[in-house]
Amino acid sequence: MKKSEIVNLLKKAFEHKKSLKITYYSPHNNEHTTRVIDVYKIWKSAITAFCHLRNEERTFVIARISSVTLLKTRYKIPRGWQPQSIILDK
Repeated sequence: MKKSEIVNLLKKAFEHKKSLKITYYSPHNNEHTTRVIDVYKIWKSAITAFCHLRNEERTFVIARISSVTLLKTRYKIPRGWQPQSIILDK
């Protein structure tokens, strides 16, 4: 999947508050995992999302996402939500 397609689907999911299924590469474990996520914030090179696999907020580097599928499930960002991690958006 092209990176431009991935970014477009991330933006579409965020705009319409729809969950995504992604394939994500973790260099720490040297493995690809399939995850369902809810995008809370899109940064320049990463996203902050709720990860259903880990049941917590996570940061995902966009370049490590190899596929994205838009799901029908809708979500809401918690009221007053602020990112737990600090991302330098430069």
